[in-house]
Amino acid sequence: MHASLSSGQVNICLIPEVPFHLYGPHGVPRHLGYLLETKGSAVICLAEGAGQGYEDAGDSTVTERLKTSVHVNLVFYLVVGSIGLVGLILLITMRRDWNGGVLGFTMACSNTFGLVTGAFLLGFGLSEIPRSLWKNADWTFQQKVLSHKIAKMALKLDEAHQNFSNAIVVAQATSNQMSKRDPLRPYMDVIDMMLAQMFKEDPSFKPQGGRLGENDMDYNADDKSMATLRRQLRVAHEEYYRYKSEYMTFVLEALELEDTIKNYERRVATGWKYVSTLRGSRPVSVGSSLDMIDHFHRAVLTD
Repeated sequence: MHASLSSGQVNICLIPEVPFHLYGPHGVPRHLGYLLETKGSAVICLAEGAGQGYEDAGDSTVTERLKTSVHVNLVFYLVVGSIGLVGLILLITMRRDWNGGVLGFTMACSNTFGLVTGAFLLGFGLSEIPRSLWKNADWTFQQKVLSHKIAKMALKLDEAHQNFSNAIVVAQATSNQMSKRDPLRPYMDVIDMMLAQMFKEDPSFKPQGGRLGENDMDYNADDKSMATLRRQLRVAHEEYYRYKSEYMTFVLEALELEDTIKNYERRVATGWKYVSTLRGSRPVSVGSSLDMIDHFHRAVLTD
C-alpha cells in the first residue's frame, strides 16, 4: 500500500452498492425459486434440445457442433412457432372479441391434453398388463410370438449390417483418395480413428456387401460434408448394435422358454430341478435347492 502510494500508482476499485436480502419475500432463495418455477420448464426444454443436437452433430470441433446444434434447434422452434402463430391467427379471425380469453383458452387446451393423455395411458395399462400376462401364460402362443419377433428383428439386423458396411466402405474410400496435404485431412483422420476404435471394440465384425453409390464420393468437398460422413457412420454403427442387442435378447428369451418347457415336461425325471442349457452347473452345496426354486418359479408359477 505504502509502496504504491510512494510510487504514484494508486489502484481504485469501485464497488457498486446493490441492495439485496438473503431472507424474506425479496430474498435470493425466494427469487431463485421463483425463476425455477416460472422459467425452469423452458430452460430444461432448451437445454435438452441443445444437448441432443450437440450429441447428434458430426462436426469435429466443439464450436462447430454447438453451431450445428443451435441451427437445428432454431429451425425446429421456428417451425413449431410458425404453426402456433397460424393457429392463433385463425382463432383470432374466427372470433374477434376475446376480452382476454386467449390465456384461458390455452390453459383449457393444456389441461385437456394432460387429462386425455393420462386417461389413455391409464386405460392402456389396465388392459395391456392383464392381456400380456394372459398371453405369456400360453407357452405355445409365446413361442410363436418370439419366432415372429426374431424373424422380424433378423431382417432389421441384416439391413442395419448392410448400411453399416456401406458407411465403412464409403469412409475408407474417401480416406484412400484424400491426400496427406489435403486441408480436410485432419477431419478425415478423426473419422479414421473412429473406424479403428470400432474395429477394436468388435474385431469379429466384417463389412460385407458394402457398395458405393453415385454421390458417395462427394464427402470431401468441405468440412460440412465431412461432418455428414462422420454422423452417418456413427448412426449406422449405433443402429447395427442396437438391433443386434435386441435380436440377441429375443433369441435368449426363446431359448429360456424352450428350457422352461423341457423342464416342465421332465419335472418328475429331474426331481423337480431346473436344468438349464444356457448356464453351467451350480455348486453342489446349494445348487440343488436353487435348482428346485428356479424350477418352481419358471415352470410352475408361469404355467
